[in-house]
Amino acid sequence: GGASDEYRCFIVDNPTTKDMFLTGYDVVPDDPSVTHHLVTYLISENDLATVRTYETEDDQPGYTCFGGPVRNFVLQNLSDLSIDDIQFILDEVPQPRILWAPGSGAVTTPAGTGSAIPAGRALVVQVHYPSNGGVVSDPGISIHMQLEEDVDNPAAVLPLPDTQVNLAPGQRLTMSPGFSLELPIDLTVYGFGPHMHDLGRTMRVTHEDADGNTTCVADVDRWDFGWQDAWWYNDPKFFRGGRYSIQCGYDTRSRNETTTWGASTTDEMCIGYFYVTSP
Repeated sequence: GGASDEYRCFIVDNPTTKDMFLTGYDVVPDDPSVTHHLVTYLISENDLATVRTYETEDDQPGYTCFGGPVRNFVLQNLSDLSIDDIQFILDEVPQPRILWAPGSGAVTTPAGTGSAIPAGRALVVQVHYPSNGGVVSDPGISIHMQLEEDVDNPAAVLPLPDTQVNLAPGQRLTMSPGFSLELPIDLTVYGFGPHMHDLGRTMRVTHEDADGNTTCVADVDRWDFGWQDAWWYNDPKFFRGGRYSIQCGYDTRSRNETTTWGASTTDEMCIGYFYVTSP
């Protein structure tokens, strides 16, 4: 019931007793009107021990987690990593496994792929409740998981964020500064989930190879916050190393002040979540 948005994280026991792969899911909020979005994370064993202390210190269900499930987490520049370090990043960075936002339906991953759900590893469910000027109650959220014991191509979710969003008010279309990420490994990209807030209008992601050839990876030309989903290519795209770049466009005619990156509904974001495997 406060004036600001509320992020709550809930530690959920792993429903499996052996290592499995997530190949599909469906999130069903009992009252979608009170939920801005939901992300279910797989986090490292060390981080799990840390967030359990958050939970015991919080007098409400779960723990407050504005911005992310692990407080003060800083993602280093992936361009500085060696090939061997990439697995470290995938193991240590909080990995989104399930993403839900308005417009999302049941998600089935491409055939032969799935993301790891290790046995005994608890999950952290982050729920964003937007401020709405009154006290509300969340009656509950069901998360349905489709699990398989083995897949041909283990997958991960690679976030590509442009966090330096600083938007002047009163503009029909104003752009984020753009962000580029150099990766030293080859990837097969199966699809992605774009995320912005209410001002978002466009998102474009490109890949530049070592020879300077540029390929469009994703192009959103009419963003609508009410229709967020995972979007899959008809055929997966293979990219050899190279640089990935993202930039978003916004309509700020409804604002009288500068809008910046942030976790509140009235802030903005520019993130592409890419579903990838090693070739």
